[in-house]
Amino acid sequence: MEPVSNVFHLVEGFALVMLCNCRLYPRRLSVHILREVKTLIRSLGCSVDDQPVIDVIDRCCPQVMEKCLGMLPPAEKAAALSVSNIDLQWIADRSSCVWTAGFQDENSTKSSSSLNLNGVDPWSTCLFGFLERGRVLTLCPSAVMHSWPVVYGRINTLFTVVDPTPVNDNRASLLRGSATVRKPVNERDIYMHVWKNYVTFAFRVVPPVPSPVVRCASPDLSLSSSPDSLSTERNDNKSPGGNVSPTGLYKLVVPLLRCETVDVRDAAVHALGKVNSEALKDLMEELVIYIREAVDRKQENMRRRRRRDALRLQLVRVFELVAEYGTFGISPCVLDRDTQSLHPTFVEYIDGARLYLENEADKEVSAIRDIKLHFCNFIRKMIKSFSLETCVTLLKRDVRRNLFTVFAGWSGRFGRPLGHPISALEADERPCSELQLSALQAMSALLCCGPCFNPQGLAEDGLFYPWLDMLLASHDEKIYQLARETVVLLLECNPDIGPMLDWVVDRCYTGTAEVADGCFLALATIFSAREYPCDHYTAVINVTLMNTGCPRTLVHETALQLLQVLDKRFFGAVGPLPAEGDIGYEWNPKTRPFAGPVYAEDNTYIDALSGI
Repeated sequence: MEPVSNVFHLVEGFALVMLCNCRLYPRRLSVHILREVKTLIRSLGCSVDDQPVIDVIDRCCPQVMEKCLGMLPPAEKAAALSVSNIDLQWIADRSSCVWTAGFQDENSTKSSSSLNLNGVDPWSTCLFGFLERGRVLTLCPSAVMHSWPVVYGRINTLFTVVDPTPVNDNRASLLRGSATVRKPVNERDIYMHVWKNYVTFAFRVVPPVPSPVVRCASPDLSLSSSPDSLSTERNDNKSPGGNVSPTGLYKLVVPLLRCETVDVRDAAVHALGKVNSEALKDLMEELVIYIREAVDRKQENMRRRRRRDALRLQLVRVFELVAEYGTFGISPCVLDRDTQSLHPTFVEYIDGARLYLENEADKEVSAIRDIKLHFCNFIRKMIKSFSLETCVTLLKRDVRRNLFTVFAGWSGRFGRPLGHPISALEADERPCSELQLSALQAMSALLCCGPCFNPQGLAEDGLFYPWLDMLLASHDEKIYQLARETVVLLLECNPDIGPMLDWVVDRCYTGTAEVADGCFLALATIFSAREYPCDHYTAVINVTLMNTGCPRTLVHETALQLLQVLDKRFFGAVGPLPAEGDIGYEWNPKTRPFAGPVYAEDNTYIDALSGI
């Protein structure tokens, strides 16, 4: 007999799938079901290991809702900010069309041109925010497990409505051709939005493909291996949905990357990008053949080339989304177990894409520009998804060096200090393009991914210093913040390269206000965080003392805080800096030539500063 707790988890899983609906009534009914399940569990005294789904969702609603505020019109944003406690019931009760993808009520819809099919969707953002690690995925595994077969059945049933291809589709085609839809436009658009939510939900909850052995990242996943070698006999799974093969989901959705119908293709891309960390290896097995085709550089006619470029673009979009969601950093299949470096499959894809884009450097085709943009974003977001400790071994030096060189060529005038020629249009101070900024961000991520791939570049008068000077002197806030972050990470990742610290200290004195401030704030970040290895602490104390007299508030306050940290570290524990008029305050111009108080009782501290 089925345990009562399993029945409750099945009902919770069913209610979770109901939340994918665009209409208000099913959503509200789902909330009611989740609340009733919680009440029944408590009333019957059932022993369950999982937390009630409704409790988990209600707890994370404020954080999830905060991410949606930018998507809301002023009235909805004001309503959200005025509520002291936002829960799932409050969100499900919102009836504005921004929450319902354009639905006015339960029985009518807007025209298809007004439906919010590919724009911002606060409801979907909330729904998939609930399904993140540390929330429903982690705390309610039984409900998630029961939701998988339910949502898989819905996907297959609804696909007959949204499928853009005829029944006798020729699968040998490189691209899935578009065809006349089966249903009226309005009806298909409505179902398309629901199907998009279903398929994204499915990739959040899809279990790993059952295997007779413990699955791990292995050389079989290499692009040079045969796709047949990636398939092994799978054991039957006794868990709920064990008779529903995850492979069926991949076989249905992955080919849609070739689809010419934009809404179907984009739904597939966004769903694949949200794959959960445990299922990433299975998805990669299905993508190997597509990756191999994308990195192939053989000569081809214009028509086939455009089709392959379309595939390249969708593939890199998927990888960018996977990286953006942080999945690379937590998936067990991404790192090689022996070397703790990126798995060869990903390295081969990265190298292959780089070589292809290098050969296309002179072509200003929009598709190539889009591929470059998403490729830069993918590299940056992938690196950022790993800890600094993991980055030490993540990518080999030659891989980082080659990527950095390519991206420098895409960064416009910001590649000039590194020896890259630029055009007259790029030489002026006009705002950098989206591609140039993305390339610059990727360059920074690569340069700070573990120890520098070119230590000579950070030696005295190294080639990276003029480049950092240029970034720190920028009046573009995004570039300036990037420069500060880059200096901090270069110091953190290269503590054994003394000239780097010497350059930072020197620029605090010799740089322009922007450069000096950026270098000092980076210095303060590093020395406040930990005891940084340094042979010249007096130089750091000196530059800190100098900046206590800085007229710019941020630098002045940071210098005072850093001075306290350095004081405690080198001269013993001392309380907060006293204010003028406090007991113990004493102004001594001999020992404090800049500004601020000294400690009258701490003779060691005063003597030390007097000798600097």
